[in-house]
Amino acid sequence: MSGAWAHPFQGRDAVGIPLRPYILWLRLRQATEAIQGGATLTHAAHVAGFTDSSHLSNTFHRMFGLAPSEVARGIEWVGEQPLAPTK
Repeated sequence: MSGAWAHPFQGRDAVGIPLRPYILWLRLRQATEAIQGGATLTHAAHVAGFTDSSHLSNTFHRMFGLAPSEVARGIEWVGEQPLAPTK
């Protein structure tokens, strides 16, 4: 990715992965937090910018090898505040 927005990111030097996968990871994290807060998969998908729950589930499975509901039950994000309200 090029352009003024991507430049400050510093890519792999800053977080170890390119910008696009990092943004996708943030969206998946946001969906997971919404599910943990009691949101349905469909609502969590929309909150995180996915078109529907199937899009979220497929992307989640491709990235982590698990369904979002499997991960949401037992994950805790350490040392950071939630990204957005879930309700």
